[in-house]
Amino acid sequence: LSADPASPDEQRQRLSPLTAMVDQVRGALLNVYVAVNVTKVDEDDPFASMAEPEYRTLGLGSGVIVDRAGLALSNWHVVDEAVFPDGAPKPDRRVTVRVFGGKEYRVRVLSISREDDLALLQLELEPGEEVPFVALGSSERLRVGEPVAAIGNPHGRANTITYGVVSAKDQDLKVRGRWAK
Repeated sequence: LSADPASPDEQRQRLSPLTAMVDQVRGALLNVYVAVNVTKVDEDDPFASMAEPEYRTLGLGSGVIVDRAGLALSNWHVVDEAVFPDGAPKPDRRVTVRVFGGKEYRVRVLSISREDDLALLQLELEPGEEVPFVALGSSERLRVGEPVAAIGNPHGRANTITYGVVSAKDQDLKVRGRWAK
């Protein structure tokens, strides 16, 4: 194995529709982190509320930015530990995301759908800041046999990609012990 970087000719030879797609969307892909504040507060200390929170990661998932203002989609099961069943945020929890290149953003969970295993997130951007995004397609037009790629963080392994074909449509799936359409 060579540690030398690939030459431009070698890079062009290795370019495929899959690698081109990954290059195109990587800026909109998210690592989603849910953490809990584990700071111990001494009830007898009048300055205890001024202590810096210390967060411990509870879970890691993936998401994708779907508009330049920072709206993003993830799965409900990824953010479930950070919200109450009605979707309201738990006060001792924090959701953050990291984009390709390492920049981190705080996140608000705007809405959840337990039945569809979806969560709508809002990245907290600087005023005037815009982020890369992926335009959503139509699953209605997707055909069995078409190539697809899944990019995510299964079991905490960040930025994995799986490539295959659509093998079926309109199937029920099991989400945390429940069946969903």
